[in-house]
Amino acid sequence: VDVKIVLSDMDGTLLNSFHKVTEESINAIKTLQSSGILFFPATGRTRTSMVNVAGTSFVNLFGDNPLKIPGVYSQGLMVYGRNGELIYERILENDVIEKVENFCSDENIALLAYAGDQIFCRQQDVNTRKVCDYGDRLPEEVPSGLKSLLNNGILVNKLILLGS
Repeated sequence: VDVKIVLSDMDGTLLNSFHKVTEESINAIKTLQSSGILFFPATGRTRTSMVNVAGTSFVNLFGDNPLKIPGVYSQGLMVYGRNGELIYERILENDVIEKVENFCSDENIALLAYAGDQIFCRQQDVNTRKVCDYGDRLPEEVPSGLKSLLNNGILVNKLILLGS
């Protein structure tokens, strides 16, 4: 079998229980790369989150610009090619976003909206701040609601509902 590319999940696969990529994994990836086999991460995380938790040794495997690391991100909703360029993106429809936001408002459930590497919420709270525990940046507050994002041309890839 002629292997040309290897993709690997991050959480529970490349990242150990301390959320770091081990030196053993780094060396295995270097071996693949030196053999001419491409290696990319495939993760539910955003690219920024992956960079924040993976560590410098892992990031350096892909060059000097961490925001150009190719791979599959956000549960496959964003795919970046060999040079870090966006080659596939799945966008949620505006009516779906509005319905989910209305539901969350009615039920007092926190809602996160992911737009590429940006994260938005109506108001930060203990639930929305939990994303920082996973390497994501603090969500940006949008007090007027997600509709204002949509009206400004921001494309939303995924929504996460958070509650107790």
